[in-house]
Amino acid sequence: MYARNDERSVFMNNTRHLVFLRVAENPGASIQDIASMLSISHPTAAYHLKILERNGLIVPMRDGNRARYFKRSEALSQDQQKLVAANRGERTKQILEIVARQPMIHRKELARLLSIPRTTVNWHVDRLVQMGLVAERRAGRYCQLFIPLNVKIPVEPLAQDAAFAPVFSSSPAPAAPVPEPHTPGWA
Repeated sequence: MYARNDERSVFMNNTRHLVFLRVAENPGASIQDIASMLSISHPTAAYHLKILERNGLIVPMRDGNRARYFKRSEALSQDQQKLVAANRGERTKQILEIVARQPMIHRKELARLLSIPRTTVNWHVDRLVQMGLVAERRAGRYCQLFIPLNVKIPVEPLAQDAAFAPVFSSSPAPAAPVPEPHTPGWA
């Protein structure tokens, strides 16, 4: 059904060339991501990704029930591909950053910090554990989460999200200004 072509003939189709460029620009993109970026249907994106894969130009990585695609020439290790795939989801990325900054945190504490249900935290953490990006150790009644030693997670400076400032700040938060006694309205 799919004939192996040389690179020039593969890219003679404009849509396929655009699909390849989106994979190159967005490592770890899924079929849904590609389809929405190019405003094409899911089956069309799947068809062109399959041809690119069969011709050795891209490689898929399974991520749960979906495939994430990477340009073949990108020399990403399996762990790096997993990390890129995990960071495509904003909530998963937040959980990964918190676990990296606060090793031995509990799932319950993650849910409180992110103000999301524990079932949501459980789903994301289970996925990260399955990918090998997070490990857990039972400590009494709870499981403590941490990043395994073989996984290198680049932790960027914290976003401007004020909700995380008290959690990660090494210095105390600036105190609210106190009005001087001679200020009008000061009792």
